[in-house]
Amino acid sequence: MYPYVKNNKTVSIIVDGELYTINDMYISYNTIMDFITNNDVSKDNDKILLKYLSPIEAFKNIVLGNTSFSFEGNELVCKVDKEVIKLPEDLYRDIYKIYEEEGSLLPLLKFVKKLLKNPRKEVVEELWSFIKVCGFSLTSSGNFLAYKRVTDDFKDIFTKTMDNSPGTVVKMLRNQVEYNPNITCASGLHFAAWEYLDHYAKGGRTVLVSVSPKNVVSIPSDYNNMKGRACKYKIIKEVHTPKELDTKKFYTDLD
Repeated sequence: MYPYVKNNKTVSIIVDGELYTINDMYISYNTIMDFITNNDVSKDNDKILLKYLSPIEAFKNIVLGNTSFSFEGNELVCKVDKEVIKLPEDLYRDIYKIYEEEGSLLPLLKFVKKLLKNPRKEVVEELWSFIKVCGFSLTSSGNFLAYKRVTDDFKDIFTKTMDNSPGTVVKMLRNQVEYNPNITCASGLHFAAWEYLDHYAKGGRTVLVSVSPKNVVSIPSDYNNMKGRACKYKIIKEVHTPKELDTKKFYTDLD
């Protein structure tokens, strides 16, 4: 067994001559505790432990301008200038998972950077869970892709006056979008999961939209949080089935 000191939720351990302190929120906490209680100190085991602890150093090198990922108190945070923002736990864990799988974290950093510009605290806290539930993909620029039902001539369903043709950037004043999530049918540029589309409008066409996290205003509470309202998005292309995106990785170049 590796010698360690446990104090409330914090564990300190010396690995290869270096002191590491982690708390129970650290992504590999349970794995590390199981390992140090069931294995003896050795160079080979030190290498395994250092792999579990390596993100603390590795995340320091993920930087985009004035924004970076970092560990504060063994929790992953985002630093913008000198301000430290704690990330929602589900986002934090997915960032780590992608890191472990050696995927690109730059799109996620771009996503977080845009998300932190959103003035709605509720959106910042809820948007990542919403994206995962709906099965959306991120783009290489940090936006996310969602669906929208439009008329046969690519106009919006409600007013039939707004052009939603592929390549078009659609926008409206943010203060004209309903922010209250409990008001489910209200003004705004709507986007949704594929499963929600028939609840909103049958027939017509379906388009893929690219939405910046900073432009999301509200996630209405009806239909299991499968639709949202924004003040701006870009129409990417017409789609006929969600299967068209199945071959894409979590990040795409569609933007």
